[in-house]
Amino acid sequence: MSNWLGPGFVLDLPIFNLNRGPILTAEAKRDELYQSFISKLHDDRAELNEAYRNLKSQEQLITLFQSEIRPALEENQALTESGLQLKDLNLLQILAAQDRVLRSRSEFVQEELEYWKSVFDVEKSVGALVATGEQP
Repeated sequence: MSNWLGPGFVLDLPIFNLNRGPILTAEAKRDELYQSFISKLHDDRAELNEAYRNLKSQEQLITLFQSEIRPALEENQALTESGLQLKDLNLLQILAAQDRVLRSRSEFVQEELEYWKSVFDVEKSVGALVATGEQP
């Protein structure tokens, strides 16, 4: 057609176009949103797993304290009181024993606080209340 001389016109008919441009743009946006959703889903699952792991760890610490440490502290207190009544212990020994007991109880209170923080983290991750108000 390079040898053609004379007037002419070209008419492009979009019969076979079928709006592929907007369709491809919409599909690309959909794929991007899907990938964003999957990424958020994985992040949320990781957050929930971490919160649940922390919760179980705190439950184990509290159970250990209640089953092993608390009875030992009560026995220590009873022995200290009996040593005081028998005048077998001096003031420094009594104060040192009471200091150890108070530190242990303070650590337990701190662990209970961490437990309830873990419960809160799980509830935040799940989006619903999971605590029944009962301690382990």
